[in-house]
Parts: sequence; structure tokens; C-alpha cells
Amino acid sequence: RPLLRGEIELILRKPSLDKKAKKKKGKTKTSLRSVDEPLFELLREHRLELAEELGVPPYIVFHDSTLEEMARTRPENLERMQYISGVGEQKLKKFGQSFLEVIQSSPLPELLQNNLSDTVNETLALLNEGLEAEAIASKRDIKLSTVYTHFADAIEAGLIEAKAVLQLSDGEHNEIINALEMNMDDDRLKPAFDALDGQYDYGILKCVQASF
Repeated sequence: RPLLRGEIELILRKPSLDKKAKKKKGKTKTSLRSVDEPLFELLREHRLELAEELGVPPYIVFHDSTLEEMARTRPENLERMQYISGVGEQKLKKFGQSFLEVIQSSPLPELLQNNLSDTVNETLALLNEGLEAEAIASKRDIKLSTVYTHFADAIEAGLIEAKAVLQLSDGEHNEIINALEMNMDDDRLKPAFDALDGQYDYGILKCVQASF
């Protein structure tokens, strides 16, 4: 046979990778809340200053992922900072104190110092900026009822007052309270909603109920 006698050359082709098997590289999704972004930017600015002083690329100081974790967890001291990914013993000694000072210079508003979920605090951060419920729903692209649910969580936690965030007059607030108290034996809001002739959104009733 020609192949066995060496009269023709056998050329082997490398198997091509299945396109479906190739993984597309994309940007790592950030876990930052909007309320943490200002601190993250301050940390990046500080990192750039240090990198320029040392004549090294910024990532040599700390990677973005490390700064994100700093902004998100806001360590109170160096002992806590050492547990952040990317902060080794040497970097902690060399850079830890200066980054800690940046973190301490940008504390969370008192309203956001709580144990509520991130999504509730996203809403509270906008409330803290002066936005009302409808504007928060629009900005976050969520339902108004969801905003009221977040308010209710914060009211129940004692962080805000229903009458203030709902912009209710004393008369309106008392009217809702009376309707809710008359139907205390029913966990549902519908009896109170009907008693008030549907004048108030269920979310508003939920917020006032949370203040009991």
C-alpha cells in the first residue's frame, strides 16, 4: 500500500474545538450596592495615588475585587480587614491603615446601619436622598408595592415612621389606624381596605400596620 511503503505523506489535522464548548469571557458582575459605590471610588482614587508614588500598576496595590469587598463590608479595624480576599499579611502592614482611614472617612448614613437586606437598603438609600416612593420605584425600575414593602420592613425595624415617609396628614393616619384596629382579628388587609372605600393603596396600609 502506498501509505505503508512511504510513497505518500500522512498529514494529521488537529481536532477543532467545538464552538459551543468555548467559554466566552465577560466582565465579572459586581456585587456592590449603589450606596457603596462612592466609597469604592474613593478607595480606587487612593489606590491610584499609592501606585503612582510607588511607580507600579494599581492592581499591584489591590485588585478591584478587593476594593469592592472593602466598600461592601466596611471593616472597622485592621483585624477585620485581614479577612478580605486579596489582603495578605504584607499588604495589610503596608497599605491597611491608609485604606482603613479612607473607609472611616465615608461612613454609611445612620438609616442604612441595619441588618435589613441589600434591596431594602437600596430603597432606603434613595429615600435618604429625598426621593419619594413613586420616584424610588421609577429609579429602581421596581413596582410601587415593592417600595412600600421595603418601607414596611424599615418601619417595623424602627428606622422610619410611617406618617413621615407616606406623607400622610394626622387625620389620614388616624383614619387608617382606626380601620386597621377595627379589623385586628383579620390578618388580611382587605377588610381595612374595604372599610376605607379603597382610598389608600394596600402598600400604604401595610406600612401603617407595620408601625403597630
